[in-house]
Amino acid sequence: MSHVGLNMTSEESHEPSPEHKRSRGLIVAIIVIIVALIVAAGWFAYKNFGDSGPDYPGPGTGEVMVEVPKGAAIPTIGDELENKDVVASASAFVKAASRDSRATGIQAGFYRMKQQMSAQGALDYLTDPTNLISRLVVVKEGMRANQIYEAASKATGIPVASFKSAAENPASLGVPSWGTKSVEGFLYPATYDFGPDATAKSILTRMVTEFNRVAKEIDFEAKAKAEGHKPYDMLIMASIIEAEGLPEYFPKISRVMYNRMDKNMPFQMDSTINYYHDTSEIDLTGDQLKKDHPYNTHTRQGFPPTPIGSPSKLALEATLAPADGPWLYFLSIPGTTEMRFEDSYERFLEDQKDLRAALENQKN
Repeated sequence: MSHVGLNMTSEESHEPSPEHKRSRGLIVAIIVIIVALIVAAGWFAYKNFGDSGPDYPGPGTGEVMVEVPKGAAIPTIGDELENKDVVASASAFVKAASRDSRATGIQAGFYRMKQQMSAQGALDYLTDPTNLISRLVVVKEGMRANQIYEAASKATGIPVASFKSAAENPASLGVPSWGTKSVEGFLYPATYDFGPDATAKSILTRMVTEFNRVAKEIDFEAKAKAEGHKPYDMLIMASIIEAEGLPEYFPKISRVMYNRMDKNMPFQMDSTINYYHDTSEIDLTGDQLKKDHPYNTHTRQGFPPTPIGSPSKLALEATLAPADGPWLYFLSIPGTTEMRFEDSYERFLEDQKDLRAALENQKN
């Protein structure tokens, strides 16, 4: 047996325990981190708030387009202004913004600004909402392509004819290969913000891109094919569903269309006739219902040639997941959010009497 160390006294043993060493090392590490954070914070404060950096006297000259990205922080905006020579330094702009509560209200978008402005002058300009170049295009659910062209033209100043021309080649806009007959139905409903350099083609392309994103998200094409349906037919169905009722009824309307297909019945949807005439009538005339044309789903069986508007995600989903039920007929009661669904033609005729009465009440 070894006797090394057996004669050492307690006073002679000063080696700290492993636990003590680890604790001391952890404390040192924490102190180093705290010091580093203090130094970094001090440097940030000095750079952005303490040292204002060079500044132009203003008021500026010339013209340059500046974009404030969505969610951009003040230092990021300052960097953009410095890069465009709107201000002499980002730090001067940040310092001016730190003293002005209005800076938190700078809106994302595009601004036509002068170069070599004072930091305060640039801040004053950006915090005035009237200087924001607003080019918002709102595509509502169910809007037809010609209505979208008009809305986009009004917002951007681009002629309607330019949109019609760009739409003549759907494939060039990104419309999927299974639907290149028309852009109708592929201009996805949403609110879009376009820059000043946007063109008719780039605007329509972005709307189609959004449709493709949503369609991919719900696996629209694959699910339609899996059920034995053409994706384009399902898009047409979705556009009709969108035009015919409120979102909470979409699955039921979808079921009515499927039930009619199963029984080889025409769809008999007034919305398709309205599309052909570019109207939105609730009560079509007998002549309108009887006049034969490709969009008259009263006189012709099957789908019309194209979608009749831009369907929402909910309408697209309803074509893939119809409700369960035997319904063959439905109608909306004007002045209410009520829709009635029937499997009996006799009950449907009774519902029509209520519809007529509601229409008369609206006239009086």
